[in-house]
Amino acid sequence: MLTALLGFFSCIRKHQRKINLLVGFAWKNAAIVLSLGNMITGLSSIFCSFNRKPNSASWLLLISFLFSLASGAVARLGICSNFKIPFVYQGLPCSYASSLLVSTFLLTNGNKLILFGQAVLMMSFMADRRLYPHDKTLESHFWKKVVFALGAMMLWHSFYMTPFYFLIWSSSYIFVPAIWGKKVTWPPAPGTASPSGSAFVFTE
Repeated sequence: MLTALLGFFSCIRKHQRKINLLVGFAWKNAAIVLSLGNMITGLSSIFCSFNRKPNSASWLLLISFLFSLASGAVARLGICSNFKIPFVYQGLPCSYASSLLVSTFLLTNGNKLILFGQAVLMMSFMADRRLYPHDKTLESHFWKKVVFALGAMMLWHSFYMTPFYFLIWSSSYIFVPAIWGKKVTWPPAPGTASPSGSAFVFTE
């Protein structure tokens, strides 16, 4: 038994490079599949809008929101896992803006005045140069994974509460970004309180 185990681990070490290539290939293709799902649901939402089916378009955008988060996480885990560089968004990511807007649409039965006000506000946040944290929904804290898992479950089992849940989720990121990341300076400059040329970024 011991000889067999030693032989097994020896075989793994011998073929480690091939195994790493296969794992990288699997991650890459998983990211492609999730990105394809994001694209299909996004395009289907546009198609539903053109055919005057706003409710269907809204639900598809919420599904697309989850695909977007998952595909980004898988791509980073498979390709960029070795970078330690703090990652931020300059301007509000459109996925969170769309999640907030479609959740509001479903909760208010398409109230045009509220939606118009929110749309203008979201566009100003997207055009702004302020920094938003990399949420790392599937890559860091356990509670973030729970938030994602509950969102996915609610899309299939709790249609009444789902828009409210996604509204709270996206609002917390948009209006209280410190929940999703801590603001620090980058690049770090030891011994200086406000280093020249440093940028404020969010990190874990």
